Amino acid sequence: MPAPPGVRRVVLFGGTFDPVHLGHAALGVAARDAADPDASAWLIFVPAAQSPHKDEAPGASGPERAKMLTLATAGLERAGVWTAEIDRAVDEDGPSYWVDTLIAARGQLGRDADLRFVLGSDQVLALPRWHRWREILGIASPVVLAREPHARVPDLIGAMRADPAWDGEDLDAWAGRVVDAPRLPHSATEIRRALACGDQDIPGLAPEVLAFIRERGLYAR
Repeated sequence: MPAPPGVRRVVLFGGTFDPVHLGHAALGVAARDAADPDASAWLIFVPAAQSPHKDEAPGASGPERAKMLTLATAGLERAGVWTAEIDRAVDEDGPSYWVDTLIAARGQLGRDADLRFVLGSDQVLALPRWHRWREILGIASPVVLAREPHARVPDLIGAMRADPAWDGEDLDAWAGRVVDAPRLPHSATEIRRALACGDQDIPGLAPEVLAFIRERGLYAR
């Protein structure tokens, strides 16, 4: 993990990042700063090898997405890229499981470190279908980014209450985990579509990332 030795608070932000855009960086920083009252936490981006929650494989390879993340986050303070899931996929077939990544992070940071991970409010509702999801919550605490259609805490808690996987104690705890998130004007899907169409102006991408995509011919039809 790229955080310096001795760091006691880390926020992990996992995702496909296919490709990483400026909104990803803004969301990660918002989550880190919300969980970090003394400005000491590190934000670690973790590109997935193959998400178990998506049917299609990423359009760019793991090393290419990791490189784009490195380029996009080079100017961020207290931030880095950890390729644990991509590296693990070299030796293991199948999708990346977040619980294994958290176990590895906890092993590196130690029992007393404050380990957190980023979730969108939409992902919270899907969490009970994640692999070993209760174990995930025992290893690290979530930082929930408010997103439509559950951008308000009462809306999210109401939707969770309808799922028998959650109990009252769960709901009380989750209400305090939601933080405001920047509203993103772009999405990775829209950016891939624009690149496939040959658009020259691609809002939402760091210049270094766009140059790398052009150099490699990524996302072209």
